[in-house]
Amino acid sequence: MIICDLANYNIWCYINNRLSKTSIFGKSSLRGDFLKKNHLSFVDLKKNFIDDIGIAGFAFGDDEAPCNNFLSRIIEEESKRLNAIIFVQSDIHIKDSYQPTYIRELANGNPPTTYRMANETIKWAKSNGIKTLYIAAATPHVWRVKRDLQKIIAEKKLDINLELLLREKEREAYPYDSWFSEYSGQVHTKSKFNWWRREIIFMLMPFLVYEIVSEYYDNKK
Repeated sequence: MIICDLANYNIWCYINNRLSKTSIFGKSSLRGDFLKKNHLSFVDLKKNFIDDIGIAGFAFGDDEAPCNNFLSRIIEEESKRLNAIIFVQSDIHIKDSYQPTYIRELANGNPPTTYRMANETIKWAKSNGIKTLYIAAATPHVWRVKRDLQKIIAEKKLDINLELLLREKEREAYPYDSWFSEYSGQVHTKSKFNWWRREIIFMLMPFLVYEIVSEYYDNKK
């Protein structure tokens, strides 16, 4: 009976869009009657009917880099398959129909550092009750994305499980060298050499120093 009512009163729209403005938040007295009739609240609906899965998309280079188009396609496909909500950088273009959340742009126009993106991702995941977070990131980048997320989750003592969104077949379809492009507007993602001459420093850097360096780049004018 409840399943039928859910369909009749468009609750599935609420479920799929996670409290979106266009779903059950309308003032329809019919929807209010449905909730009262079944002794349900918005909290009950969120707890019992909404999946706790999210996808975080970390860009590799700017929006001119072809690999970000590949990431956007995979994120959209997997969001539909997993019924997951999406948090991404603005350089990864997601169709409006997926209702993505984009990280807030900085006033100085600088792209967010990996650390800032990771921090904002965890804030978003916590506020949305995410328990399983899928990471969409370039193969050369994924080690640092995962490390930063794990550090922040541990610091905040959160119960969030991390998974990689790109499976073996996607990685085979997009070989390692393909992630780098001369069309990228960011120098360090134009070539493997440019990437690793900087990345190895981040790899060896104490995490506290890494946090400070990231904050410096985020605030640099």
